[in-house]
Amino acid sequence: MQKVSKKSWLVALVAIGLLMQSCINIVEEVTVRADRSGSVSLRLDAGGGNPLMTLLGRYVDLSFMDDLEQEARTMASTLRYQPGISQVNVRKHGSNGVLELSFDFADSRALNHALYAAAGAQKTCWQPAVYKTRHHSFVRTNTTGWLRLLAKEAGDEMPDEALAEFIDITSIYHVPSPVRHITSSTEYACSADQMTVTTTNTLADVLDKNISSRIKIRY
Repeated sequence: MQKVSKKSWLVALVAIGLLMQSCINIVEEVTVRADRSGSVSLRLDAGGGNPLMTLLGRYVDLSFMDDLEQEARTMASTLRYQPGISQVNVRKHGSNGVLELSFDFADSRALNHALYAAAGAQKTCWQPAVYKTRHHSFVRTNTTGWLRLLAKEAGDEMPDEALAEFIDITSIYHVPSPVRHITSSTEYACSADQMTVTTTNTLADVLDKNISSRIKIRY
């Protein structure tokens, strides 16, 4: 029987480790304070320095990422003029491929009006709120249908299907007191202090399986 060198095993383990990593992580992080104000951070970690990202770039179209920073800055410009919105920032974290748009909100009404404005629309009483903050609960509306519609309309501008398998969508919610109950159709994890809830799915699963992004957290 042919012997397998220790070096070969090491290479194999490293390769498996790379394949288990996501290339791109889209992170939605929302912090809710006791007075129902809070902050939002939207981050894109493009896997700078990840060899798997470099390898995939040879086979799939990554050009959709080229204009993301400009899009984030355009959204930030709109957000800065919205009532109840402050501390708007767009940051690139060094050379590691992380782009972040963050801002504070006075209440969920201001937050939802600002989000619609950033999308080029106007929030009315007939349109659903993306986020709802109450005295002891937080609700994140299901936006998977909007994402699927956007993907259909974008067509060729959306990431290749092969790349979608390597894009994680992570949602992190911080609430002001320990969680008492969670209603969610997707799996979630709670921090040790029960004040942070996290969900993660791949973009491919969200689009193909129509996974609901709605979550209700009572605290």
